[in-house]
Amino acid sequence: MYVLIFGTQAFGQWTIPWQMRSDVTLDHLVVTSGYVKPDLLFGLPMTPGSSLEHNYIDRKWNNCSFLLFESEKLMEGYLAKYEITANKLEVKSKSGTKLIDISKIKSLVWLDSITNAPRYFINAKDYKEENVQVTGLLEVLVDGHMPLFAQSYLKEKEIGFFANLLSLFEKEKREKQYEINKFYYVGTGSSISKISSQKEFLLSFGDFYWEMEEFIQQRDLDISLQADLQKVFEYYNAKFERLPDY
Repeated sequence: MYVLIFGTQAFGQWTIPWQMRSDVTLDHLVVTSGYVKPDLLFGLPMTPGSSLEHNYIDRKWNNCSFLLFESEKLMEGYLAKYEITANKLEVKSKSGTKLIDISKIKSLVWLDSITNAPRYFINAKDYKEENVQVTGLLEVLVDGHMPLFAQSYLKEKEIGFFANLLSLFEKEKREKQYEINKFYYVGTGSSISKISSQKEFLLSFGDFYWEMEEFIQQRDLDISLQADLQKVFEYYNAKFERLPDY
């Protein structure tokens, strides 16, 4: 991502590739919803008896299109879900369920099979956090001059006091249980910064620090909540005109 300054007007480039944002791509997902395609040219078939850890960010099969890195080919209209532990996209086709390593995918969009709302993801490998390359998928919650990203991760479920006490007397050790949680990030160029304290978060807005602080306070927004974070970034990014697609 880069920013060009012309006079007092700033322009920002899109994070999500134009192919993924086009109305044609989204319309195609609606038309092919629930349809299992004949075959998948890329990816590896699952070996008999094997299975993933089933740590999906969404357990439902959602209609998905994804853009491949090497060929820039857009694969449209497949039922898919993303498994965090294996870092693979599990895809349905008539020849069977197949796995595609996320390293092969540049970007993807899926329509939620219940709400029909699109969710956009990009490969995290083009980004660094504190000079360390990021892996997996970043969900683009707000695109623009300074995008808002989320990344899902596994968090061990906390058990109550009495359950923990009982486990001390059990013969067999309880199997740990996990739940899906999210980290939220500010995107600046090819770097991302985890959103933690509100003061550090506001520093991300530079000259707009005081305006953004006032915006958050007047609306009583909580930056630990995704919906409130999205409001903050939508307000900020509306100040910048986006470059056209090329």
